[in-house]
Amino acid sequence: MKNWLEKIDWDKLRIRNRRDWAIFWIFAALICYAVGSRFGFRNERWLLQFANPYMTDLNQPHSWGEAIGFCFLLAAVMETVLMLCKKSVKAKILVLIGALLAPMLIVAGYKAHTDLIVSPFWKEEPVSVSIHLYGGEDGTEKRSIDQRDLTPEQIRELMELCRTMTAVSDEGRQEELLQWYREASDQHMIYQDSIWLHFEESYGHGYSFLIRIYDGQIYLLRGFGSTGWLITFFEDNGIIQWLEGL
Repeated sequence: MKNWLEKIDWDKLRIRNRRDWAIFWIFAALICYAVGSRFGFRNERWLLQFANPYMTDLNQPHSWGEAIGFCFLLAAVMETVLMLCKKSVKAKILVLIGALLAPMLIVAGYKAHTDLIVSPFWKEEPVSVSIHLYGGEDGTEKRSIDQRDLTPEQIRELMELCRTMTAVSDEGRQEELLQWYREASDQHMIYQDSIWLHFEESYGHGYSFLIRIYDGQIYLLRGFGSTGWLITFFEDNGIIQWLEGL
């Protein structure tokens, strides 16, 4: 290794002009993106809390998590270069401000993107409907229903019920429901009724609306974020009774 390093002509690798700087920054950006993408999943878990409340990790756009890692790494490289080149304090402060503003802009763009991905739920008809119900004497007997088993009137009623559900907004009630979910999941909560609506791809992603019903509670399991489970709970607007009618 030592002999190999001694053979390198380090003088040829010196940055002497604008062309050399352009090449350096192109390679620096590519390396920062490659390394930053490895932290994309962790950043996505953090971003999910800012997403539309109807967005789940099943539909989450991945590029925004990678962008955060890229911005932080590139800012670190820029600060290092400014230090080594003994640039002004003003330039260093500007880079630092840019590094702090970038995540805010990414969060704003991410939230707007998730709003667009979810928007077909409100204005388009689903391309597929899948309903899973559990019953029987012990509650483990599964019955599956898809759009071929439903009449156009039933699908219309289902969409109206799904679109008019109201999310639980009271913080105290949300905490109670989160505690209920933790306890219910510890008891192997696998026999849940569910409604899965899938919409055509738009704005770069398809959208799937998947609600679950268990023990009289209706919820949208969004995924596991940096603060724990992210769940949107809904008030019952008659959808449980509608399912029982099936």
